[in-house]
Amino acid sequence: MADKPPQLRPWGGRKKGRHAGLILTVLVVITFLIAAALVIGINFLATYLDLRFPHTVFTVAITGVTGLDRPARDVVDPPTSPTTAAAAAISPVFNLTFQTDNKESWGFDACVPGLSTADVSYRGVFLATGSVPPLCTGENRRSDPVAARASGENVTVPKLVSDQLAAELAAGDASVDVKVTMPTYCQYQSCGGAVLSCKPKIIGGGSGTTSPAACRLEQGWSRWPKFFRSFL
Repeated sequence: MADKPPQLRPWGGRKKGRHAGLILTVLVVITFLIAAALVIGINFLATYLDLRFPHTVFTVAITGVTGLDRPARDVVDPPTSPTTAAAAAISPVFNLTFQTDNKESWGFDACVPGLSTADVSYRGVFLATGSVPPLCTGENRRSDPVAARASGENVTVPKLVSDQLAAELAAGDASVDVKVTMPTYCQYQSCGGAVLSCKPKIIGGGSGTTSPAACRLEQGWSRWPKFFRSFL
């Protein structure tokens, strides 16, 4: 039998196959990068709109304060030691009132969930802590005020900070930082940890009711590093 003639392959067949596989891989990678960029961009835009134009406004007011004065013995008998003069122990109690205004919402409830806690501080110095009762407001509604109490016992406050607070209280221009930690805050059908940062004023040395101070809601993407938050 005569030998079969050799079968010739098209010139460059293997190279074309390799090039096609490489092009397909590049297209898949580019598609993935575009999809990831779209997801990040949409979340970034949603965060920007939430921060600039919040649909829900959380507020807190201080309705009463006790225990912010330095102990009388520190005034009558000033300590002679620099160590003991550096700080004083106080036991403050803050009466707080929380409220939510959800009139601009887009079909969702605004809630401060259970197990939320409020920490009160002044110039970075911790003063008091307490639990916040659950609070939930339907869409296009405003909640009734909800009372909470934060307290501290024998809290050590540096003398310089204590003197500054006393001066601001005397001038009627004192304010504290209230940080509400919410472990399961839900919005847009997604849930996660969130924080309310508020700065209410203390009126009349703590004996008067303050105007509610608006809080800043920080959750998820709004707690990006400073580099990203600088664009918001």
